[in-house]
This record gives sequence, structure tokens and C-alpha cells, in this order.
Amino acid sequence: MKRRMFIYFGFAIAAMLDSSCIAQPEERMNVDRQVKLSPGHFMMPYQIRHASNGDVIVFGSTDEFDTRPWATRLAANGEVRWDLVVGGPNGPPIDRSVRSQRFFEAIDFADQSTLLCGIRKVENHRVVFLDKVGPDGSLISEHIIRPTSEKGAIVGLTCARWNGTIVLFGVLAGFPEGTGWFAALNAKLEVQTEKFGDQFVTSAVLDATGGNLFFMNTALPNPDGSITSIVKFGKDGNIIARHALADDDNPYFVYPAAPHADLRLVLFKTTLKTEMVDLDDQLHPRRMIKLNNAGVKKCLELSDGSIAIFGSQFHGIATAAVTRLYKDGTFKGFLFEPQNQSPWFIDAAYTGQGKQFVAVRSTVDVGAVVEWISFR
Repeated sequence: MKRRMFIYFGFAIAAMLDSSCIAQPEERMNVDRQVKLSPGHFMMPYQIRHASNGDVIVFGSTDEFDTRPWATRLAANGEVRWDLVVGGPNGPPIDRSVRSQRFFEAIDFADQSTLLCGIRKVENHRVVFLDKVGPDGSLISEHIIRPTSEKGAIVGLTCARWNGTIVLFGVLAGFPEGTGWFAALNAKLEVQTEKFGDQFVTSAVLDATGGNLFFMNTALPNPDGSITSIVKFGKDGNIIARHALADDDNPYFVYPAAPHADLRLVLFKTTLKTEMVDLDDQLHPRRMIKLNNAGVKKCLELSDGSIAIFGSQFHGIATAAVTRLYKDGTFKGFLFEPQNQSPWFIDAAYTGQGKQFVAVRSTVDVGAVVEWISFR
């Protein structure tokens, strides 16, 4: 099924120059396929991942209040392999009266099993739970992890594969103050190493070369009083470099096709004045490109150096859109029509095929949809 559900418009601007026009690539966007998630229900997707065998994993919760964690896995042709609701017929029981219970991450394994990382309430306490499900969606195992610190309840979670190990970064919210949490797991998904400190408060991580790790921190104070920064960690867990940002910068990583020694960020200002910043290996700024009217949710870089920014454009109202930023500094926006109207793309991933991506958004009329989108 093919649908052309878009109109396109273009901008051209040079990095750090005036608004003189530059020739734009003659690129077009096509929606190759659209799949409605969990028909009959309005699920709340938070993120999407592309699996090594071409499958797509989408996860979040069953509603806007996050009362029940939910995830689904689709084949490359859009066929549903499994659909899991915690507390449903194929999932573990859950207290549905509690809010803020959802999946935060999904990790794919070579045998097509999936590790789902989430937070839910057990015996009146918030815990991390790791559900490993098989290729058919059946529950293989569940692991409950409780941070040993008493500084607060777990309220945020980031789960990643780092140097061959599954690691967890969490946020403990408490009074008068909480802290960050780091845990490295062994092959049995048991905590092998656990650390606490503000340096571990993060909402996103990104692999760097040499086994290092970039992540966003929102707890370490900067000299100007702000608490937003990009941190580079070494394999030993120590800080190698750090770059301070303003608290209203709203940084997003640009996820490359392969790990980089340097780093690209897209800073999304609340006024829709968006900037892309290049940082070198020590997180020193090198180049900045200004973008107009590019709302940001996910930024993906292709091997040719171009970037696809999934998010929105604002024309009276916010509408789901993709901004393509090319290597020469020109950019072009692709705006979806009101059909299946939605204000944002929520998340996106690269499929590894040419210039094709897979993205998820929540529409006002049919609920959550996944779309395979290509540029030619």
C-alpha cells in the first residue's frame, strides 16, 4: 500500500551566512507503507526501534496516563508479530490504578527475542522491570530491580547496550533532593555494578568511538548556573569531557549510521529557532547551522552526511513534518497533510535501506501509526 500524504516546501540557508538562496536537491518524500498499531485502541507510543532482522519495535503505554506498559513488534512488511500489554492476557499482572507505568526502552537480540525495560509499581514501590519476550511475544523471563539508594523513587529510566553489557541509567526523585543511578547487568540480567550520583542523570545516550559514551545530563551545575550539559564518559565510567548548554537549548543527539568520535547536536528552542551544532572529540563547538521552523523529536544522519529531523513544522498549528538537512547546509521541509492529522512525529529510526526511515506518530482519528518513509 502506497500513500502520498504530503506536500513539500523548501528553505535554503548557508551556515553562518545571510539568507541568500542556494540550489536545493530535487528530493521527494514518499510514504511507502502505513500500519495502524493495536487497531481499536489509542495506544501511547513513546519510541521506535529498528531490529537487526528488519523488524520494528514500538513501545510506551496503553494511554496518556501510563497506567499499563505496552509494546508491539512488526515485521518489515508491517505484519504484527506480537502485541504485549502488561496486565493483559499475555503479560504479567499489574495494578491498573497506578499511573506512570510504561516501557522506556527495547533491546533486540540476535535470536529475535526482545528485552523491554520499564517502570511499574510492585508492593507499593516503583521498581525497574525487565521483560524478555520471545519471537512470538511469549514472556521468557521477568527481572525486578530495585535501586539500593533511599534517596527517592525511580521515575526515569534509560536502558542501553554498552561495550557488550546492558546498562541502566535512572533518576531517583526524592526530598530534599534525588540523584542519578547507574547499573551494569550481567548475562543473567542481574545487577553487577551499581553507582549513584548526579552525573548519571540522563534522558538519552549515544555510543562514541573507543567504547566511550555520550549522554545528556540535567543535574550537574554549570558555571553560569544552568544544569544542562553534554557529557562524554570513558569505559571506566569517568568523565572525559563536558560541554555546558543553556537550560532552554533542548538538545537532541544526531544519531549517526556508525559511532563518531565527534558529536552533532540539534538544539530546539521553544521559539522554533532550531540550531545544529558540531562538537569535536573534546566537545568544543566547531560549526553551527541555523534552521527555521523545524520542531525536533529525532535526528538521524545518513552515510552521505545528510540528516533527517523528524518532528513538526508550525503553520498556524503544529503538523508532523520531516526536515532534511544536507551536507552543504541547505535544508528542506516536508509537511504532512491533515489526513490522519497529528502535530508531531514522536520518534523515528533508520531502516538501513537507502534513504528509508520508519517513524511513529499519534493521530487524532485512528490512533498510533507506523510509517515507512523514503526520500528519493
